[in-house]
Amino acid sequence: MAGVCALLLQTDPALEPREVRRLLEASAVDVTRGASNKDTGGIARPNRDNATGYGLVDADAAVRLARQRRQGGVPR
Repeated sequence: MAGVCALLLQTDPALEPREVRRLLEASAVDVTRGASNKDTGGIARPNRDNATGYGLVDADAAVRLARQRRQGGVPR
């Protein structure tokens, strides 16, 4: 995760922490099957859930979004 955050900041050093988080959330690959410990998360569902959060990190997609944002194509 730290490496992907570093890539995003290298792409756009002006990113604020909340913007990095939004880029990671928007670019994550949703996990819709599976489960975590029943006491801590439950069943995976579409979109954000307690079992898998926002899903798997997609570094390439996150960097592409950061580039678009830097060029004015993605709102903050």
